[in-house]
Amino acid sequence: MTSHTRRRTAHLGAALLLGSLLAGCGDEPVPGADPTAGATGSPESSGSSEPSDSSEPTESVSDPGVAPASGETFEAAQFTVSSPDGWRMKVMSPRVVRYSSGKPKNNTQLAERAHGLVYVDVSDVSGEPTLDELADESVRNDPRRPDTTIDGEPAYHRANRDQGFETQEEFGLWRDGQTVRVNLSLIGGTTKQRQALVRSVLASWHWTSAGS
Repeated sequence: MTSHTRRRTAHLGAALLLGSLLAGCGDEPVPGADPTAGATGSPESSGSSEPSDSSEPTESVSDPGVAPASGETFEAAQFTVSSPDGWRMKVMSPRVVRYSSGKPKNNTQLAERAHGLVYVDVSDVSGEPTLDELADESVRNDPRRPDTTIDGEPAYHRANRDQGFETQEEFGLWRDGQTVRVNLSLIGGTTKQRQALVRSVLASWHWTSAGS
């Protein structure tokens, strides 16, 4: 089997898996049961945390030129964050929210725009872990990318290398005794469309407490 065939097979498998998750989005899957589910929870190691250059670097989420997502807004104790317009919000707990695009009706819809899942989860933690420590604790196997910021707060960033068909991204940080992680699992559309969606969600982030 050639590397191209293996890569295409992996992409098709990811699309089928994410499609099944979207089709059953009324259920409450365990976040992180699989990396394409878009959230944390697997006990497996994340592997190397060394930064890896992206073939298509993303813009900083603090870039004033990024239009914030304008969908439903989740209000946590420390922050608010919005979904892409038209996506469904499911508040799974006061600390966990899931945004879903819904399942594309056909391949044309899948080709025209990005579909997928976005998870935001918060957990209490003792001490003040560094971004390196948080990134090392991540269940995602995606390479470490240069750190970024979320509404001015430093955050680590993990993202898959080959984003030709799918985008897997995770951002995380510590603030006021809590870790906050954002997981995005997207397929379809173009790479630029998926990256625009990632940036729009994070650009909608607003800290509502003063912080440490």
